[in-house]
Amino acid sequence: MSGIWYDQDSTNAFYNAPLRQMSTAYFNFVVDSKAHSQVSRYFMCPGSSTAIFNGEFNEVYAKGFDLSKGLEQEAMCGCKSEWLYRFAHNLHTILSHGVDPVQYILARAKKKGMEAWLSMRMNDAHCGEDESSPIHCSFWKQHPEYRISKEPYENSLDFTHSIVRELVLNRAFELLGRYHADGLQLDWTRFPTFLPHGTGKKSAHLITEMVEKLSREARRTGKGIGVRVPGHIDICLERGLDVIQWATAGLIDYIVIAPFLMTADFDLPVGQWKEALRNSDLPVIYGIDSTVCAYPGAKRRMLNPSEIRGLAQIAYSRGAEAVYLFNFFEQICPSYPNIFEEIGAPETLKGKDHSFRITWHDNFMTIGEQDKMNRFPGWVEKWRAEKSTAGTYSFVFPKLLSPGQKHSFRIDLGLRPETPTQYQLLLEWIGPAQGMGLYVNNDENATQLAGSLEKCRIPAEWIKDGVNSFSIVNQGNENLDIRDLQVEVSALQA
Repeated sequence: MSGIWYDQDSTNAFYNAPLRQMSTAYFNFVVDSKAHSQVSRYFMCPGSSTAIFNGEFNEVYAKGFDLSKGLEQEAMCGCKSEWLYRFAHNLHTILSHGVDPVQYILARAKKKGMEAWLSMRMNDAHCGEDESSPIHCSFWKQHPEYRISKEPYENSLDFTHSIVRELVLNRAFELLGRYHADGLQLDWTRFPTFLPHGTGKKSAHLITEMVEKLSREARRTGKGIGVRVPGHIDICLERGLDVIQWATAGLIDYIVIAPFLMTADFDLPVGQWKEALRNSDLPVIYGIDSTVCAYPGAKRRMLNPSEIRGLAQIAYSRGAEAVYLFNFFEQICPSYPNIFEEIGAPETLKGKDHSFRITWHDNFMTIGEQDKMNRFPGWVEKWRAEKSTAGTYSFVFPKLLSPGQKHSFRIDLGLRPETPTQYQLLLEWIGPAQGMGLYVNNDENATQLAGSLEKCRIPAEWIKDGVNSFSIVNQGNENLDIRDLQVEVSALQA
């Protein structure tokens, strides 16, 4: 069960290919680059609200697209995005050659020795602010009465309605019947909103009934079935996802726990899931997204290789059976030349540099809130201030330290390496250059941080397995606004 599980976005190959040069060679490229690595299971996403194939219930993206016409055509629905036009043109070029992209990629992955799974996005809401986008299916456009809300990105389909559940089930049944895959994954994180806020627990049985039907059909067709869900049990229940019930009833074969989108999460509670599963042997897989930031509104960037190794180290030390890579598009994979040979097992992580950091649980914000944060300058600062005043801001950073104040930051460093290792603390703050005291795990392990120092070496003997405490004391006369804390773990040459 160990290894890397890799999620292939439905758009990836189509965006990689230059306009009017699309061929199956680009499918070969995205699949073959994972062959002969630690990628053991390859997940192919067949679409979002629309699909990359012509189905009965899965409506093809940019339906009716004319290869001879430009952006100003009916199939593009008034969209001005050259990016989405390239996607449409390349997709319909392949379809015009009689190739089903989903089946081709599944078959290629199997040929290259990987398990090939489908991953169905259960309620995708991309382009939620643009109701005319070709990304949206006709049903969504024609039936606003079946949406959860009018608010962008909260306006996905409402599973309270039987007609919505029937549509989603038929889409999944079509995938199970159409494709030669090893299994079907139900991706409940794209996007994790299915019911009106506040009704999730009351209406969870509606979604459980869907999972029961899909599980029976998967078993009947000889396929496995798994789920990808928000990383916390209580958040799942709030969204109507009674995952523990699914597992207890034997409806699913594994659980991928994952963040939503804004940041990789260095603190997914694998142990809580294992405990809730009553120590069953159902695999819990640790989901890793490709970007990282320290708090809502902080600048996002791509993970670096050391951070990816750190996430994998945390996953295995907490008992996860594998790691799941999401949004690792082919164009960024060259930045990680060795990752696919390193993070698939604890043994191959040994002797490598790791980085660990404190991030935030992005599923604790609603999708509508995250949309406002991304689109409206100044919104998130006001939101943080209101939450802080009300005492409901649940994230670590930003953390304001007044003069003389001490605060302990807890960070999981996984298992201590067996080989000689160097530890460095990286701190980011806003405020004057002034002295800070640092205590690691207890008051005896103390050192001084210069006001201008961004890195501080930590004696290896101060570090323990698992969660470590780094206490910062503001020894100056003015406030310090702590914005980020990271620990770099470097292997020393013998």
